[in-house]
Amino acid sequence: MIVVFYRRSDESFYWKEVSRELELSERRLLINKSLDVLDSTTVNRLAGLTVPKAGFGYYVPALGGGEEAIVNILPITLPHEIFVASTPYDGKKASAILLDGDEPARFDWVIQGGSFWSFHDPRTSCCRAIVDQDQVDAIDTVDLAFHDDVDEQNRFSYLLRQTLRHQTRDDLNWSKSVDRRAKLTPFEG
Repeated sequence: MIVVFYRRSDESFYWKEVSRELELSERRLLINKSLDVLDSTTVNRLAGLTVPKAGFGYYVPALGGGEEAIVNILPITLPHEIFVASTPYDGKKASAILLDGDEPARFDWVIQGGSFWSFHDPRTSCCRAIVDQDQVDAIDTVDLAFHDDVDEQNRFSYLLRQTLRHQTRDDLNWSKSVDRRAKLTPFEG
C-alpha cells in the first residue's frame, strides 16, 4: 500500500510505501522531497512494489523508455459547498424511503447522528424526502474537508467514497449474480 501526498502550493505529489512490517508504535511516514516525488520517473519503483518479497528468483525487468504504465490515482476537485441538513432518519431508514419513492434513488450522502451531508442540494433531488427542508445549510467545503476532529474527517472521507460510487455507478459496478466460474469464449466475428 502507498500513501500519496499532494502539496497545493506547487501542485507536487509525493508518495511513500506503508510497509506491513512496520511496528504498531511507529505510525509516522517520513517523506524525502527529492527521493519520494511522484512523477513519470517513479514508474519502476512503483512496479517494484508489486513483486512478492518472499521466495527466490523473482525478477521484474525495468520498464524501458516508451513503455506504458497505468496508475490509478484519481484527481478530485472538491465542490465549493457541502450541504448539511437535519434528518429524523438513520441511514438504513433513509435508504428504504428513497428506494420506495417514485424517483430514482441516489446514495451520495452520509447520515450520522441526525445530520445529513451531501455535495448536492437535497432539496433538488429525491433526498428532499429524508431531510428537514427548512434546515438545509450550504457550508464551505474546506470547513469540513480539513476539520481537526477525526470523526468529521472520517465522515468526510466516507462522503467522498459515496459520491465517487454514485458518479461511477453506470461505468463501474459489481454484481454477485454474475457467475465467476463462467468461461470466456473468444469473439467470433
